[in-house]
Amino acid sequence: MQLVTAEIPKNCNLIQCGDFHIGSLFHHAKGLQRLIDTIKKDKNARVVIVGDLVESIAVDDKRYDSDTNTQPVPFKQAEDVIALLWPIKDKIIAILDGNHELKIRKHVNLSEFISKQLGTTYGPGPARFNSRIKERIYS
Repeated sequence: MQLVTAEIPKNCNLIQCGDFHIGSLFHHAKGLQRLIDTIKKDKNARVVIVGDLVESIAVDDKRYDSDTNTQPVPFKQAEDVIALLWPIKDKIIAILDGNHELKIRKHVNLSEFISKQLGTTYGPGPARFNSRIKERIYS
């Protein structure tokens, strides 16, 4: 288990989210955009993303269904996630793997790729978090 250490504001609003399933017809695009907009407006928001950002069910997977998959290429799904999260990249503490990312790990590590592109921490599998409170000093 990885230990993720982050410096966060004393009065931060910690948001845990995941299961975006970008690439699936069933992902809630409007709700996800509302979440991103809310985080963007909140100066004290910090985010931990707990996986399943992408659907990552490739065409050779028995679960693949062309009727419910809006983007069959997992790498393209990851690029869509990066574009979605770009406006809040400085508020993301870490991105963890979900079972959908793990399903194709032998081919590509999408969570790590997304994390690197956004300049945030990648946490493989389960992680523990250690926060250092950033105190404000007033003169």
